[in-house]
Amino acid sequence: TASVQVEAASDCDWSATSNVGWIRVTSGSSSTGPGSVRYTVAANPNPAGRTGTLTIDGWPFTVKQAGANEVLFEDDMENGTAGWGAVSPWALTTTAAHSGTHSWTDSPDGNYENNLDTVVWSPVIDLTGLTSATLTFWHRFDFGSGDIGLVRLHPQNGEWVDLRTFTGTNSTWRSMSLDLTPFIGQPIRLTFQLHTDATDTADGWYIDDVAVYSSDFETTEPPPPPQAALDGPAPNSFQSGIGLIYGWACEAQEIVIELNGAPVQAPYGAPRADTQGVCGDSNNGFGLAVNWNNLGNGEHTIRALADGVEFATTTVRVTTLGVEVLKGVQRTLVVPDFPHPGDTTTLQWEESLQNFVITP
Repeated sequence: TASVQVEAASDCDWSATSNVGWIRVTSGSSSTGPGSVRYTVAANPNPAGRTGTLTIDGWPFTVKQAGANEVLFEDDMENGTAGWGAVSPWALTTTAAHSGTHSWTDSPDGNYENNLDTVVWSPVIDLTGLTSATLTFWHRFDFGSGDIGLVRLHPQNGEWVDLRTFTGTNSTWRSMSLDLTPFIGQPIRLTFQLHTDATDTADGWYIDDVAVYSSDFETTEPPPPPQAALDGPAPNSFQSGIGLIYGWACEAQEIVIELNGAPVQAPYGAPRADTQGVCGDSNNGFGLAVNWNNLGNGEHTIRALADGVEFATTTVRVTTLGVEVLKGVQRTLVVPDFPHPGDTTTLQWEESLQNFVITP
């Protein structure tokens, strides 16, 4: 079972239907205004993966399901500990979850204590007879200064190996994908470990929807999406003059922005300190200046791709002045009751931005 949130105006009527027999809408088949659609997915009896869609007010929502033999291990934390082991304070919680109601956390009673080195570990996962394997999981975290979260792996015939470390804060659920191919040919265990010092404390680490799969089996399941985000412009925002399309991506050779289907490579690698905890480094920013006048009036679609794989799409509404660059004009005007009743704001035309700016 899963659900998808629907954003709509308070007077907007909408409906949701499934386009395939193995996806069934269980609630939210019709509503008005903001809401959600809940659905169930039947088990896939075939070795190949499959893809289906829901149609929500004309918009497609894609559901991808792995093949029966592709998944080596999968746990959404909704069936108890199910073979997991843990050192206190790790426990299942209903405080936060990516799907369903439960996730693992190192702080079930609130902020974790200091001077901890504690872990939760998975059941044994057999990687024998394979040529590839991938770990995926969803997580969010809030670590105090100097504290770290570690994803570790213990092969049956070897020492502990650190796969990834996380620091800082990432308050939204994000997916991770880690290659386990170097460890195929033997059983393994996975651990999520919290290491803290004595300085300060925070909300901690939440882990959900852990899976290990192999691409050895015939499947149509695509690889996990790039770990990236398009921060601006905001969906359905109004744009004019000179603007910026910007965001971040953890790992990419190139970032391409498509404007109405026309690709443009965006400069990539700018410092973004807020991505350190998610990506493990901070040179992940990208930005592309755009003259909205060149697109023309109306609605336009923006796609963002990392190494050819789409990670975001959005729509903006553009208003132009009818020329590429308006030159040789000046204008200052006073706007009453803006931005609040009783306020007075002075706006001045700025040619370099092809827009009005708020003056001191």
